[in-house]
Amino acid sequence: MAEEEKTRSLDRPARRRRPRLGLALLGLGGLFIIWMPLVLYLKEFAHFSMAFGGVVIGLVVLGSAVLGWIYPSRVQVFGAVGLVFSILSLMGAFGGLIIGMLLGITGGCLCIAWGPRPEGSTHNRKKKGRIRRLLSRTENP
Repeated sequence: MAEEEKTRSLDRPARRRRPRLGLALLGLGGLFIIWMPLVLYLKEFAHFSMAFGGVVIGLVVLGSAVLGWIYPSRVQVFGAVGLVFSILSLMGAFGGLIIGMLLGITGGCLCIAWGPRPEGSTHNRKKKGRIRRLLSRTENP
């Protein structure tokens, strides 16, 4: 089944579910990672090849956040890619002053750990509520 078909096959509320905080942190980390080599290149402290490598690494981190937002069923894979390239950014882009690297690692971990809620989770909550209501009726005469 193609990726778009999987996304379309989800019901409307399930499509809206995605690790928003993780993807936002991953994207913000990518922007920090892109920003650092550009500033160093413009101030003429860095060579073009080092700045280019840092920008490419930052674009991969930012792209994994964007693709995770578009395809929520594959967000764990994009989170893992963003996590690895965030760690690699320490060598190519000074980790976006370490802030970008830490944001990317946190966002990638949140994306990897994210999973959609099981279908029966709301049903179980209703059952517990009913049981509590029944117990409260029997306790109060």
